[in-house]
Amino acid sequence: LLPGPVALLGASVVGALATALAARWQSRTIATLGILGCLLAPLFADGLGGPGVLFLLIAYGAAAAACTLRGWTWLAVASFVAAGGPLAVWSLAEPATVTHLASLAAFGALTIAAASRLRGPDALLARISGLLIASGALLIGALGLDALPHGPGELAGGLWVGGVAAAHALLGVVLLLRGRESDRSLAHVCLGTALVASDVAIGLLAGGVALTVAWATTALLIAFLVQRAGRDRDLLRLGLG
Repeated sequence: LLPGPVALLGASVVGALATALAARWQSRTIATLGILGCLLAPLFADGLGGPGVLFLLIAYGAAAAACTLRGWTWLAVASFVAAGGPLAVWSLAEPATVTHLASLAAFGALTIAAASRLRGPDALLARISGLLIASGALLIGALGLDALPHGPGELAGGLWVGGVAAAHALLGVVLLLRGRESDRSLAHVCLGTALVASDVAIGLLAGGVALTVAWATTALLIAFLVQRAGRDRDLLRLGLG
């Protein structure tokens, strides 16, 4: 009913009011309606251009912050789905540009930030955090690969997936070096996800004997991580899956 920019502005106001009321009243129903409606607004307002995607990323970051502050784990997962769907629709229809790739990277960073701040005593929460990290890597890796050239002799797509692998590997190492018990689970998920993304990147970039040796090496690293993971073994397998 309204022009795209006006519609997005209205959606942001409704989303902000709903989040504030939900936090004050501890109402998950209001939070769900307000936050998810705000995230879906660009898709329905036909506003998935540059400004619409920027709005989506801002709304997703605000939703992630609200979910982690209030401990709404289930809503963090729903927000990922609600934001990831429109992002995929936009990405699949757009040519690869610096803004395009930066938007994908920002979405991945926000997902990791949200997942790493979800805290709780139960094993289910750790699995949900791991699922968000692995799903975020899969989504941005696949969308970036689709947008970039990745045929025979074209390296851009493989390098993108390799960058996704490197980012998750770096985060996993940092979390392990911090030495906190609460960070070990997420570290293993990040490392498992990084190894799988590395395998995909190697398959896109290498061939022949180099490919065989590289995949054998990552298989050894996976076996080593599974052996060392201990009680986080299931989380590591989730990342690998």
